[in-house]
Amino acid sequence: MKHARTVGVFVAGAIVASAVMLAARKLDPEPPITPSPHLPPSTYLPESARGLLHARMARHAVEMKAVGEAAILLDFDTAAASASRIASDANLARPIGADATELNASLPPRFFELQDQLKASATRVAEAARAKNVDQFATAYSELTRGCVSCHGVYLRAQEK
Repeated sequence: MKHARTVGVFVAGAIVASAVMLAARKLDPEPPITPSPHLPPSTYLPESARGLLHARMARHAVEMKAVGEAAILLDFDTAAASASRIASDANLARPIGADATELNASLPPRFFELQDQLKASATRVAEAARAKNVDQFATAYSELTRGCVSCHGVYLRAQEK
């Protein structure tokens, strides 16, 4: 009889616990999976220039996400590898002259200044990650992110070209 009472209490407890867990899940459901956000297209750059930048920006987005996750986890090897790929990809040549047929001539000069900063910041992130220097890594990552935001501002013409 005592055993039956213990089993009954256990079953009742399990039912109450299940009900509480179900109620809690309804109050705090998992967020829906949403597609990755994308930067809206530039309204002033020609389609050819937007196309040139699109693939490059998509690669940077993948690598920046990897660097960001690595930063939170202090996964220095991943951060160094991704930052190095960003630095090596920041290589669009400045226009040689005022030749209107040159595709890069459609990009504002500020873009090339920010690209130089991107390359330098990404290199500093990679170096700090390889050295496993948390403070230098955090500073360099912050500079890298600031450069991305500034460049997106130029791309969207939110800032002066």
